[in-house]
Formats: sequence, C-alpha cells, structure tokens
Amino acid sequence: MNPTQVYDILNDAVSQAVGADTYDTIDASNLVDVGTQLISNNQTDAIYSKLLDRIGKIILSDRKYKSKWSFIAKSEIEWGAIVEKIHIGLLKAQNNSSYTWASGTAPDPFEIKNPTIYNTLFKNMDTWEIPVTIPDKQMRTAFSSASEMESFISSIFTAFENSIEFYYETMARLAFNTYVCEKKVAEDDVDVDGIHVINLLTDYNTLKGTTYVLNDVLYNKDFLRYAVSRISDIKGIMGAMNTVFNVKGYERFTPDDNLKLVVLGMFADNCKAFMESDTYHNDLVALTGYAEIPYFQTIGATFADRSKIKEKTPTSPLTAVEVTNVVAIVCDDRSVGAMLRRSNTTSQRNQRGEYTNYWAKGEEGFYLDLSENGVVFTLN
Repeated sequence: MNPTQVYDILNDAVSQAVGADTYDTIDASNLVDVGTQLISNNQTDAIYSKLLDRIGKIILSDRKYKSKWSFIAKSEIEWGAIVEKIHIGLLKAQNNSSYTWASGTAPDPFEIKNPTIYNTLFKNMDTWEIPVTIPDKQMRTAFSSASEMESFISSIFTAFENSIEFYYETMARLAFNTYVCEKKVAEDDVDVDGIHVINLLTDYNTLKGTTYVLNDVLYNKDFLRYAVSRISDIKGIMGAMNTVFNVKGYERFTPDDNLKLVVLGMFADNCKAFMESDTYHNDLVALTGYAEIPYFQTIGATFADRSKIKEKTPTSPLTAVEVTNVVAIVCDDRSVGAMLRRSNTTSQRNQRGEYTNYWAKGEEGFYLDLSENGVVFTLN
C-alpha cells in the first residue's frame, strides 16, 4: 500500500469551510477509494515493497429484500390449478303477492325464480427457476477462517433469496400494470359503459377554466387538493352499490376494508408537502389498503418516467397500450392479485467436481378481474 499525503487537500478544504478562502475546486480524486475488483501489482508494503498487503476485513454488502408489491397477494392455493369466481346478480323486485289474490284465485307458491349466476375461471400459471453453484472448498484460499467463508456463502444465499423475491415482485408489478392498461382499453372502448380512467388535469382545467399543463400542477397546492378530493370522492362512491366502475356492468360495492389505493410515491410526496399532511393522511393514507410505490414500469429520474406504462395485454395482444402520468389507482382488492405462489429449492451435488448446484423454482399465477370496481387516475 502506498499512502497518499493529503495535507494540502485538508488545508484547502478547511480554509474554504471556515471562510478564510473563497469557493474553489477541491481535488479529491485521490482522497476517497471507489474500489477495485482485483489486487494490483503495486499493493505491497510501503517500506520494503516486498510484503503483499493482506485483506484485513471482509464486508458483505447484501441485505434481505422485501417486495414493494406484496399488497396484491391473495389467499393462494396449494393444490389444484384453477380458481373459479362466482357472482350472483341482484334479484329483481316484483308485485307483492299478498295483495294480488282474489276469491277463487291464489298465488302460485311453487313458481321457480332462479338467480342470474356468472362464473369466471382463472387458470394461467407462470414458472421459472434460478440456478446457483456453491463449491465445497475451492474458495478457501480467499478467506482467513471458516467463519468468513460461511458468511460469504450465507451472502450468496441472501442474493439467491432476494432474486426470488424480486422476480415475484416484478411479476406482481406486471400484473398490476396490465390491469391499469386494461382499464385504459375499457375507457377508450365506446361499447363499454362506465368510468375507468379519470384524467384529473383535464377535469381541473374544465372546472377552473384554466389551460394548465403537467408541470404547472405537480407542485400546485390548489390542484393537489382537488386531486385528493376527487380520489377520496370516488373511494366513497365505490362503497355504494353501483355498476359504474367495472367493465361488465355487474352490481358491485367495495367497503373501505376491501379497497386498495395504490399511489405513485412522487405524487404522494407532493401532496404531503403542499397540503395539510393530516388531511392527506385522514383522507387516504389511513385506508387499510393504502400503498405507495416508487414507480410503475421503470424507475427513471423524472415523473414522466415513473408514471408511464406500456404493455400488450390480453385484450390488446398485438398493439401496445400506453398509459401516461398515472398517479393513483383505486380498486377492489379482488380486482388484481396473486392466486398462486409456490416455490421450492432443490439441489444436486457433483461428487467428482466437489460442488453443489441449487435451483430455486417458482410457480405463480396472477389474475385480473375487470368485473370488480376500479378507477385509474392520471394527470392527463
């Protein structure tokens, strides 16, 4: 190791920090080690230049990952492959027969009136596997003790488990994004009744007589209050029996305890910063099903990146559906979910090569039910 003398950098930095010198560039290019992947030829002791520097500490940087999309998980099935969902429509009222009979006539007590029954089958299953190889002893030369090597192998399995969790999260995110796109398809279809997408910016401009564009309203307190008010209003209406917010025109209602409100984190942060935080909390965050997500399809740096979705969907398999500036989705917790999640890990040891292969195998099935209540909110 060749220590770097940094007294001149420190003196310069201190002078600027206390105001003795004016603001100027500080050369910190050799001050901080950003890391290398291999030991180079000059990494020997500073006096004799013969003794090889040793690794004095190993830091394992992996940590346990928790999915951001676990909120869409439902009661998953362990056996079987198909989920059947049954809906019974509201029964029609008719004349009260207690007041329609006369002498010589009687109401027919055996008249049959069957209810209208709808059923839907969900049967898709997706599968994948993740492989990893763990050698028996070939890595021992890289560690100074058995505990160090055990920690390293433990870190490999942490990465293994994180991969499984992240792939499940990715599938869940794709399923939810597909639901959003399907609601856009329904909104654009003239043959489908109801309200499926609400463009908050368009509605606000119509109401206020303004011509705002996206960048005008992201940090506009009055608009953010309006947006939260609209979302809260739709949430309340969903609690009443209606046929407005589902694609099939079924009579549906969604109590608060069964409601999912998924909000884009950047939009939620703006609402909290520019509104009364207690108001936002009481109106929306306090919901059992409230969840904030950092992005929909791509993590991106801008609001536009994080709030857009573009997918081919079951009802539009050839043409991609794009939804931009999505900020929130209010839906029944039965609208989209995971009906199947099975995983197991299997292994095979190679005695001759002295290593063990591990495979994590995943099976999962997600469903969309467009007959349940749901509305997508955008800033279009």
